[in-house]
Amino acid sequence: MRRLSKPRLVTVPHQASRKGQPATRFTWWRLRSRACAVVDALCAAAAAVLYVVSLVDGIVSWPSDRVLVTDARIGPPVAVIGFFAGLWWVVSGVMVFGFARGRRVVRPVDPPPPSRRRRLALALVVAITLAIVTGNALLGIDKGQARTLPGPKYQVSTSGLNDDAWTTVSAGEYRRWQARFIRGDGIVLPALGIIFLMCELSLLRMHRTVIRTHGES
Repeated sequence: MRRLSKPRLVTVPHQASRKGQPATRFTWWRLRSRACAVVDALCAAAAAVLYVVSLVDGIVSWPSDRVLVTDARIGPPVAVIGFFAGLWWVVSGVMVFGFARGRRVVRPVDPPPPSRRRRLALALVVAITLAIVTGNALLGIDKGQARTLPGPKYQVSTSGLNDDAWTTVSAGEYRRWQARFIRGDGIVLPALGIIFLMCELSLLRMHRTVIRTHGES
């Protein structure tokens, strides 16, 4: 007589049974999936790189208005990272939490609280970020574009100069505007980097908590 294999059951943690939990059918697969955890780690790494590059580039511009990565070069990677990381986080959020539909949103798992060392490290990162952002603002920020034409001929387009019309400037003025553009990005990009990083690290911690108690998918 052929022995029937026992279907594999997914044990739902006790937290998921609490009233008001809007978990979906994908919640526990998403939190147990190794592939999803790898994507989370890649998004976290990309967010960390975005955060570090934007801050370092702003600091380098302080003494001499020179930048490591120009605004034109850092823009496309930031747009790609922001789009895919943001889309991945939104999809993950829907899969893990579902739609509240007027109900109270409850996390499906409660990972252990961060240690005192982690809290101190986070506070230090926030303090350093605020200090650098403040320095960027004090030294001058702006939004616009810059380009180099054959010659070389340096041009910038910004609302602070000829109402966004392309304007020819000297090499020194070109560097100054580039530095102002980078410092302007150095206020927004670190905030986006921290937000994406914290979201992905939270999902990774939830993944590790589920794996410790219920195994991997």
